[in-house]
Amino acid sequence: MSRQTGFQLCVLLLIVCGTAVPGGDVLAQDDGKELDSILAVERWREMSVGLSLRPPLGAKLAHLTGEKAAVRMTHKRGYIIEVYVKKSKEKLNIKQLEKFAIHQISYTTPSAKVADEKRLTVGGKQAILHYFGMPGKTKRHKPWILGQLMVLVGPQSVVGVRLEIPPNDYEGVRSIFETMIKSVRFDDPKTLVEQRKRQTANAEAWHKTVTAEKRRAALIPQQWMRVLENGRDVGWMLIAEGNIDEKEAKRLRATSGSALDSAGVFVRVQARVLFQSRALDSLSELYLSDDGEQELWRIKTTIRPLTKNDVRPGGVAVRDPEKKKKSKFELPKVFQALEIGVRNDAEIIITRQTPDGVKNHQWERPSGRRGYYVSQVDLHLLGRLVPQKSQEMGFYAYYPNDGRLSFRAERIVAEPGGSVSVFSRPTLDHGEQESRFDRTGRMLRRTLPTGQQVVPTTRSQLASIWRIKLPAEQSDRRNR
Repeated sequence: MSRQTGFQLCVLLLIVCGTAVPGGDVLAQDDGKELDSILAVERWREMSVGLSLRPPLGAKLAHLTGEKAAVRMTHKRGYIIEVYVKKSKEKLNIKQLEKFAIHQISYTTPSAKVADEKRLTVGGKQAILHYFGMPGKTKRHKPWILGQLMVLVGPQSVVGVRLEIPPNDYEGVRSIFETMIKSVRFDDPKTLVEQRKRQTANAEAWHKTVTAEKRRAALIPQQWMRVLENGRDVGWMLIAEGNIDEKEAKRLRATSGSALDSAGVFVRVQARVLFQSRALDSLSELYLSDDGEQELWRIKTTIRPLTKNDVRPGGVAVRDPEKKKKSKFELPKVFQALEIGVRNDAEIIITRQTPDGVKNHQWERPSGRRGYYVSQVDLHLLGRLVPQKSQEMGFYAYYPNDGRLSFRAERIVAEPGGSVSVFSRPTLDHGEQESRFDRTGRMLRRTLPTGQQVVPTTRSQLASIWRIKLPAEQSDRRNR
């Protein structure tokens, strides 16, 4: 079991009941100039629990999702900091948190030794800080130090901060880590509620200005995108947008089983991304009626091993596909999934088909005091539909990566010259992605939480990089 998995398992095991007890020492919280030589000025934020902190200067941040850390900070000095936010089904207290903080390390690494421990008050919350002496993974690896802070945010919410320290830099990195802890803040829950109300009101006011005509005027027939990681091509995207005709509506009705009107717009996104020794191919089709009351999306995903016939950027074939020893625990060689979402007025029905079977989900569209809802098409077109002024918006939208309806936060920053930057969180516990648009609404760059970038390109350049055949290019006839 990995160190990360062990930590997650521990937090999930914290399900015994109890009442809170007083905290211990307080790490003085001071964001004054004396911290500026150690910590970055811009705060990293995790909105689901109102957490913010100042990362160490020079740290590279990677925002992660799913079962991974909310953020991973790496530094050239060799240390790694990860932040987790976890929920418990039962109420916790600081004594139970302290007990399991030790238990989860001893469970995964019995030979680990507690080097130091203390209770703290961090951001006004009770917390426990441990440092463990960890053995090397093998005889060739040197022992190392693990720092672990656990903060009891609420009776059923825990923030964990883990630090991996090189053995020869313990004191220096520990000082940086504890200075970062001093910068931790938790927003008042009432403040978070008021903030969400303002964001929702802004979203509703904006969305009511989005007419069928405005939506149609924003469509771009074709867009070609490169997916970059550390400056290298790892994927591509082809985006097509247009008006629905009867032929397209008939096809969508057949594939979804839904009685869709013909008047509306569609978005089609075809993508391929290479990662490790696999290729991820996806086709997303989105439809929205002109009155906004009917919606359909269909997402087909295939993940498969690369073969010798696959081509990497520059036309270089994959020479040696990854070879692993067979194991009964391996994932299927080819993973395929199909998702169909249909909304008729207020009812949202999702059908997800994976190798594990078929699952159906149903929600009612949020409205009134329950929030505001934005369709998949309007979400895709958001950069071309929002006004060119700085503001924050929040609304409910379906997030395919998590398979759930969730509150989404959008921070819009108007830039000089009429361009707009949109900072998006698909869910409040998701890392922030940044999208930059020019004054006409064309995307200039999108930076994902993982650090990957999506940038526009031309058909000829994309075909040259990947040595693939692509559809003929269409002109952009939008109203300017």
